[in-house]
Amino acid sequence: MEHKLKIKKTARVFVLEAKGKTKGNVLALHGYGQLVPFFSRRFDEFTQEGLRVIVPEGLHRFYQEGHSGRVGASWMTKEDRLQDISDYQEYLDQVIQEFVPEGEPIVVFGFSQGVATACRWVSDTSFSVSGLIAWAGTFPPDVNWKLKAKKMNTLDFRVFFGDNDPFIPLSKAKELILELEDQGVFPTHTTYPGAHDFLNQTVLTVTKEMVC
Repeated sequence: MEHKLKIKKTARVFVLEAKGKTKGNVLALHGYGQLVPFFSRRFDEFTQEGLRVIVPEGLHRFYQEGHSGRVGASWMTKEDRLQDISDYQEYLDQVIQEFVPEGEPIVVFGFSQGVATACRWVSDTSFSVSGLIAWAGTFPPDVNWKLKAKKMNTLDFRVFFGDNDPFIPLSKAKELILELEDQGVFPTHTTYPGAHDFLNQTVLTVTKEMVC
């Protein structure tokens, strides 16, 4: 018989403090196989604009090739996925409670696998979110988008797909947007020039618009 045992686990979170007065917060959720010491470097410039950047790491680490070498992290796998989703939802709530002062704006940025993670958390959390930037990722089918449509349409929800992304061709990107719209969720969607990566300056510009 299978049992579930709740345990304590230490999570790694990088926090880049804003230079000067803090104007807002960015919760940055990495993609599959990335680690926060490297992912967080992409946001150094954000601190110069008065943004605190909070970069939590997925709770699953693994060797990317074989049994040694480069290590990556992920938010979940298909194995016991519902429990992993529940665990990281609770984890992200705790991250916000720990590092974001009450009343400060929060913008959530998800890249690749971090998009599904961001969408699930934003749609369910009781914390107030100013905006959601979904970059080069797919939307989780387990979210009841019709039920969450009012909440998702109230915040500033922007989606970005690359015109040369090998993982999400533009034809697939259009299907994903249509599926959301069919369920009553209408994000602003933009095509950027490039492959499976994000443009730091574009993310910074959009984030600043969301917190003002």
